[in-house]
Amino acid sequence: VYSRYSILLESLQHKRFNPLLGTCFYNSRLYVDADGGFHICEKMNDSFQFGNAFDGFDYDKMATIVNQYIQLLENHCRDCEVRFLCNKCYIHFAKNGVFQVSEEYCRKEKQAIKKILEEAINLEENE
Repeated sequence: VYSRYSILLESLQHKRFNPLLGTCFYNSRLYVDADGGFHICEKMNDSFQFGNAFDGFDYDKMATIVNQYIQLLENHCRDCEVRFLCNKCYIHFAKNGVFQVSEEYCRKEKQAIKKILEEAINLEENE
């Protein structure tokens, strides 16, 4: 609980919505598959490959992936009540080669955040 709570507190320090906050951006993680393909992370499907070990990085593809992701979150998450606290990982929105909103993920994440905040408040009140 404390680990997630400290992450939530850090997230609340940001004054504006940043769709990439909490994501594995290209400079923090790289997964290379058995065929040499470059992917955001080991959990992502291979529909979002952005280069390979033989030809290098496809910077246009990288920009396209990030821009599609930002556009989705800008349209869907900008007014969400937990937008600063949500764990917005690429994997939760990657489906069939595109990014799309997962209402189930959003519902579960909102419930989890509410529970963590309630537990944190209870801990604070009991100290």
